[in-house]
Amino acid sequence: VLVTTLGDGLFGLLAGALLVLVITPVAKLWERRAA
Repeated sequence: VLVTTLGDGLFGLLAGALLVLVITPVAKLWERRAA
């Protein structure tokens, strides 16, 4: 159970990091287009 929880937490952290890496440049491009 502990291993599964640790794995889920690590996966969630990785997914969050990937999400930030994807959203940051997209948001910058969106701001540039909106301006």
